[in-house]
Amino acid sequence: HPDLFSDSEIFSKINDEDLIQSFEKLAVEVSKDRETHRRFVSDVNHELRNPIAVISGHVRLLQRWGKDDPQVLEEGLETIAHEAKRMSIMVAETLDTIRLQGTFEGHEDDTCELESTIQAVMGNFRFLKDDFDFQYQSLVTSPVIGKVYKTHFEQALVILLDNAVKYSDETKSVKVSLSQDENDVCISVSNRGHLLSKAQIEHLFERFYRTETSLKNQNTQAGAGIGLSILKQIADAYQLGIQVSSHSYCVF
Repeated sequence: HPDLFSDSEIFSKINDEDLIQSFEKLAVEVSKDRETHRRFVSDVNHELRNPIAVISGHVRLLQRWGKDDPQVLEEGLETIAHEAKRMSIMVAETLDTIRLQGTFEGHEDDTCELESTIQAVMGNFRFLKDDFDFQYQSLVTSPVIGKVYKTHFEQALVILLDNAVKYSDETKSVKVSLSQDENDVCISVSNRGHLLSKAQIEHLFERFYRTETSLKNQNTQAGAGIGLSILKQIADAYQLGIQVSSHSYCVF
């Protein structure tokens, strides 16, 4: 009964309940962070174990036979160089994911002009990949301002275009389009390449996920399967949507 409690007692009781809820919420967040950290360490450990084992095995082979057999020496050195490059890329991409987590704070309200940024990133790819045909289609009639930090937007575009290049077929054609309706802006990146199954699309943005095609593709063997997970982090941070069809991406 309210008459049995003083105002200070009621206030204290409410504060205690709020404090308990806050601690419970904090405990849940800490538990999630620990699980995320555990999975991250486990994933990195799993991915690094294989190339280290391959390099160690070939070093032992070279020590035993490489001095006397030129073919064994050449094959061993090529394999070691390949695995070392793959480890370098993997470590660099892993560090990118760690650095990215700390770069969102303070940029939640940043904006950038989308079309000029797209043109600049595509210009870089045209220079670096001059054997590809990069097409741009604008379906907007006025400048479009996106609520996203320009550096993060550029990073997302680079990831999309890089994947489009790596997984293209012999046509070597990549198309980017910008469109807008009353509610949304869509940037579509598409290529001509291997089709993805529904099951593959469901796992596409998971860290270290690699399709069988990417493992066999000479252009993508060195990758670690981290790029699209970084893209997902960027999209989630700005509450942006990503849609994937069998051979194209649509973000923002």
